[in-house]
Amino acid sequence: MCAANTTPPDVALRTEAVGGEECGALTLTAMSWGRGVAAIAWRASSETGPIEGVDLTVSVSGRAGTTVHRFSGPTGSTPASEGMVTYVGTGLAVVTISGTVETAVAACSLSSAPARIGVR
Repeated sequence: MCAANTTPPDVALRTEAVGGEECGALTLTAMSWGRGVAAIAWRASSETGPIEGVDLTVSVSGRAGTTVHRFSGPTGSTPASEGMVTYVGTGLAVVTISGTVETAVAACSLSSAPARIGVR
């Protein structure tokens, strides 16, 4: 059954896998470290067993331009997580993540709403 039919209205909908199977959740965190530097972290959790592999792209846009970071390969754990520190310049920065997470029983398409931060 799809999460939209079972999740109460006051609870955020979970990410759904291709084919309508419920997969898990994706969290994206962005934080200013000062001097135009931002720390970006993501965490994917699965409700369909251990995460076997990820193929995720993180895009960070700021005053210094856009940088793209790719995380790909086997993980063997639930949850899977990674992070990086990148120069974005001072001012507003926008971070997005998209891609797929594979478990033994599902291939899950993931995407996040943009995270916006003010970088000092």
